[in-house]
Amino acid sequence: MKRKPKVAMLRGPFLNSFEMQSYELVKDEFDITAFTPHKTYFDTSKVDLKKETLWCPIAAKVPFERPRRKWQTLKDQLTGNTHSFCGLVDRLTGFDIYHIMDQAFCFSYEAALAKRKYGGKLVVTEYENIPHLNERKFMESRIKKAVKEQADLFLAISQGARQALIEEGVPDRKIHSFSGAVKVDVFKPGKADPALRKSLGIPAGAFVVLYVGRLAESKGTFTLLEAAKRLATIDPSFYFVLAGKDEEGVAKWIEKNKLGSSVRLAGFVPYTQMPDYYRQADVFVLPSLPTKGWIEQFGYVLAEAMASGVAAVGSDCGAIPEVIGRPDRVFPPGSVEGLASVLLDVKKKGAKAEGRQARQRAVKVYSSQVLAKAIKEVYWKVLAG
Repeated sequence: MKRKPKVAMLRGPFLNSFEMQSYELVKDEFDITAFTPHKTYFDTSKVDLKKETLWCPIAAKVPFERPRRKWQTLKDQLTGNTHSFCGLVDRLTGFDIYHIMDQAFCFSYEAALAKRKYGGKLVVTEYENIPHLNERKFMESRIKKAVKEQADLFLAISQGARQALIEEGVPDRKIHSFSGAVKVDVFKPGKADPALRKSLGIPAGAFVVLYVGRLAESKGTFTLLEAAKRLATIDPSFYFVLAGKDEEGVAKWIEKNKLGSSVRLAGFVPYTQMPDYYRQADVFVLPSLPTKGWIEQFGYVLAEAMASGVAAVGSDCGAIPEVIGRPDRVFPPGSVEGLASVLLDVKKKGAKAEGRQARQRAVKVYSSQVLAKAIKEVYWKVLAG
C-alpha cells in the first residue's frame, strides 16, 4: 500500500474542534498528527485526529532549559499564553507537510526550523488581517521573517488576510484564497426546542435576536444592548439572547437599564448545544468593533448561524461583510441606529426567507465537505511543488 503523506498540524494551544472538522475529512488521503502543549484553551477531546502532547513551560510553571527559547518562556509566564513546546523541532522529523495557523507564534517558528532542517513543505493558514502587526517587536518580527522565507503556500482565510500578506511582501502567486467551514449536517434548520425556549424565557410571538461570543466591548456587545434598548420602545416583540462569558459587566448594565424583560444572558454554552440555540433565533448578529490590534478575522458563529437557516447581520468589521455576503445586512461598527435599522428591516422583509438564503450560501461556500476537498487539492499541489 502506498504511504499516506504525513502532515503535522500545528495550532498550538488553540487547537479546536470547529477549525479541525474539515481536516478530519481528509484522513483517507493524509496522515495528520496535531501537536499541542499539555494545556490548551479548548477541549481537544472531540478533535478526531491523531494528537501528540508535548510539555510546555508555562503550563508546568518551571523554567525552559533551552537558552534560545528562554525569551518565549518569560513572555508566556507574563502573558499566560502557551506557545512554546519542548522538543517540537526534534519531533517533526519525517513529516511531508508542516501546517501552521498564523505566522508569529513560537510553534510557527519551530515549523520553519523543521523545514530548514529536514525538508518538506510549509503551509500557512493566515487569519491575521492587520498588515505588519507586531513587527516592531523584535522576536515576532524575526519569527514572521523566518516563516515567510520557508513557506511554500499561504492560505488566506479572508480577502483582508490576503491583502495583509501582499502588503507584507508575500508574492500573490504564493497565496491561495481559503475559508472557514462548518458541519452543515450538524448546524442545520430544525424545530426550536420548547424546553430550551422556556428556559430562556422567550415569550410567545417574540422575534428572537441571538448573539454568541464573548460579552465584551470589542465584540460590540454594548452596541447591541443599546440597540435592544432603542427597539424596546419601537417594537416590544424583539427579544435578545446573548450566549457567552460576561467579561465586562454586561449583567449589571442590563439591570441598570432595566432591560431584563427583553434581554436574556444565557452564559457559556457548550459547543455541542449550539445547534439548538441557533434554532431558537430569527436573526443572528455579530456587532464586532475594530481595535488597534484586532479586527474580526472570520466569524465562525456567522457561518454556523447561516447553516442553521438563520438570517445573519453584522458590522462592517474585518471579514464579517465577506462572510454574510449581503451589503444590505451590514451596518457601521458601533452604530446603534444602523444596527436597529437593519434588524427592523429583516423583520419587515421576512427573516425566514432570508434564513433559507443564508442556508444555501453556507452549504455552497462554508460546508466542511467543500473545504475538505479544497484542503486535499492544496496538499497535493504543494507536494507536487
